Amino acid sequence: MKRADAAAGRPGSGKASGREPVAMPKIGLRIIKSSVAVALCFLVYFLRGQQGTPFYSAIAAVLCMQPDTSNSLKVGWNRTVGTLIGGFCGMLVLLVERYWLPPQYPALPYLVTAAAIIPLIYATLLVKKPTASYITCVVFMSITVSHGADINPYLFAFNRTLDTLIGIFVSLAVNNIRLFWREDRENLLALDLGRLFQVEAGKQPYVRVHLKRLLERGARVAFFTQRSPAYLMRALGGVKPEMPVVVLGGSALYRVAENRYEVLETLPRDEVPRLLALFARQGAPCFAYTVTSHMLHVYCGEELAPAGQAYYEAERGTPYKNFVFVPLPERSHGEVLVLTAIGPEEGIEALAREAAGMDAAGRLNITVSSDERLGGLARLDVRGAGATVDQALALLQARVGAPAVLYPGQAAEDGACGTVQGLELLRRTEQIFLHRGRNSREKAVL
Repeated sequence: MKRADAAAGRPGSGKASGREPVAMPKIGLRIIKSSVAVALCFLVYFLRGQQGTPFYSAIAAVLCMQPDTSNSLKVGWNRTVGTLIGGFCGMLVLLVERYWLPPQYPALPYLVTAAAIIPLIYATLLVKKPTASYITCVVFMSITVSHGADINPYLFAFNRTLDTLIGIFVSLAVNNIRLFWREDRENLLALDLGRLFQVEAGKQPYVRVHLKRLLERGARVAFFTQRSPAYLMRALGGVKPEMPVVVLGGSALYRVAENRYEVLETLPRDEVPRLLALFARQGAPCFAYTVTSHMLHVYCGEELAPAGQAYYEAERGTPYKNFVFVPLPERSHGEVLVLTAIGPEEGIEALAREAAGMDAAGRLNITVSSDERLGGLARLDVRGAGATVDQALALLQARVGAPAVLYPGQAAEDGACGTVQGLELLRRTEQIFLHRGRNSREKAVL
């Protein structure tokens, strides 16, 4: 029987002892890249013989510099489309104002400009770039309003468009620069999602940005969790791993993009009724996890005790888990991945000892954990003996041909879960990927 740490995915509370020192934020790579991009925009300005206005290039470069490459491409493409539409329409309106509008009505050009906003924004909808409407209008009005009275407004319109495009492409180029670090794209980097997201409130987006960046750069990140894909999807947010994720403590693999399960280990069929009877004798609410047609079904009986109701309320409301309020059918006894019991810690510990006592053949993997979401209640998870994170990761390693599975920042005796969590775990993962730091190879399972 194993004693697991507190449930994954909760922010660490931390202990306050007196006045904490104020931590100054670090100068990150995005800040440095923004400065480099602005400097390059100014360089291009001089190489062009000081034609145009470098202000617009610099602004575009800063705005397009995003935390990850995919967002930079998205923002850059939106600004490119918006700039081209706004620049083209601005020159058309200038032509109308110069050759067709009577000069004795000075307010008329402003009315034309205002009316032109309607087809301008509509054009961004036609090209399916509604987020480009802002920059489209900015470029358009900078040409028609701010510089319509110039001696050669068409030259300004051309340079305004060109300057913005220069800033966009410079920003994209700088953001795709890879420093000369030897990146590890061969080994598997095993990350416990629960420990990774044990961070302060508001830090989760920071973690996701860095994870996304690692995946974009080719890191082989193998995520694992003791919990179901419902927690997985909440934790990862917009991060879409290509590699299957180890879920339910090693009982199954889950492909996020395809919403597909691969069952690796079920409970021995003859052990299921014995465990159900044991839980029933102790009055512990029991949840039986099965997978049918790539959907996770959780059988929980017809009525839930208060402890079971607390668990249900904490886990419900997700399309990745379906609670079934009927007893587990006998025909499904051979399909159970995990049996979960919820109750007070003392009772759950006693239940775990009884379950371990009846496991004479060592066919079960029994773990006990606590979960603050349940008001201090404890949780007992019973899986097949082969349902372990290490075995599931070893299977992934063999499939992708990775030389090793690396557990960032963890000593060899710690096991897959280890002790490092939160931002420190993220930092150590990045160190390993970039082959930096003394502890880059602290544990490898070959």
